Amino acid sequence: MKKLVTLSDNSQVYLRSPQKNDVQAFNQLVNKLVAEDTYFLVQEPISLESTKFIQQYFDDPEGKKHRLILVEDADKIVGWVNLDYLNDRSPHVRELGIILLAAYRGKGLGTILLEEAIRQAKEMNVEIITLHTAEANTIATRLYERFGFKLAGMVPEKVIYHGKKMGHLWMYLRLK
Repeated sequence: MKKLVTLSDNSQVYLRSPQKNDVQAFNQLVNKLVAEDTYFLVQEPISLESTKFIQQYFDDPEGKKHRLILVEDADKIVGWVNLDYLNDRSPHVRELGIILLAAYRGKGLGTILLEEAIRQAKEMNVEIITLHTAEANTIATRLYERFGFKLAGMVPEKVIYHGKKMGHLWMYLRLK
């Protein structure tokens, strides 16, 4: 899959499937996100050798279990949306994650990625999409709610970000 999309500022980026040779670029993106201090579970730069979580996307090229959609601009990966297979007891569920470099936020790309992820989840016969986000991430939370995600619960003071303890929200969307 490779699809050209237009953002709210009229710039264009590609949404595409990962290729085996994207592993290094994906790793570089993770490290850029760490450097931006983006709210992301990875907090320290990572090496290619330590990126088992990255490799899962490239070991499943058809995306039967783990689906990854990359955002590419000028031959650079600048973000992604993922649908992760959790375990064999939940084959009907995928966990969603969206992350973008700061320069690509606020342009409607999160909406485009969420639409594409939901479309692909339906093609995969996924019944429930789950996600988690920081309580303070109100922009993302409003986006998820617009798409019908419901709050499943919150773990208070679960994470520390910028020296402050904050709650972690769990949300879900039932597709079937």
